[in-house]
Amino acid sequence: IMVKKISKKFKSFEEEEKWLMELAQDGWRLVSYDDNDVDTNTYKFVEDPSASEFHYQIDYRSFNKKSDYEEYKELFAESGWTILSKSWFYSKHIFISTTKNKIFSDNVSLVERDINRYRVAKLYAVFFVIQAIIAAALYFHFDYAYFGAATLFGIVAAIYNGIDARKRRKKIPSVSLG
Repeated sequence: IMVKKISKKFKSFEEEEKWLMELAQDGWRLVSYDDNDVDTNTYKFVEDPSASEFHYQIDYRSFNKKSDYEEYKELFAESGWTILSKSWFYSKHIFISTTKNKIFSDNVSLVERDINRYRVAKLYAVFFVIQAIIAAALYFHFDYAYFGAATLFGIVAAIYNGIDARKRRKKIPSVSLG
């Protein structure tokens, strides 16, 4: 059996779903992926002659408890969708199915997915600003190079996530955020 691993980053969930469908049409079925919000995702495909029969949908949702994730997983399984996320710690959940039904019943659900992703990006930006401030204070107090490096990392990560949050915010209709 042929296996293919690809690392890739996407600007939108729609772009990612389209790419997965194109690979399916070429005979490659997604079997797993690593969910890395900050870096690129790594996808693992197997060659499968029936891959073109599969459809992919992506949801973005965080869970506080493993039992909530299991319930979520069961709900979609009842509708014919198999979740490929390895753990309840993942936020991005890729579903695969031979059904042509959509996992989102309306546009409001799609917008909610984008709002969830925007909020996480915004939270990361705030977290890294706080981390940079604390590391800078420690650096100036102790003059230890590690804290300087942590400050620089925090600043870069805050900028990256701030830009990401801003881009994602622009995609969301203003009426959705109140």
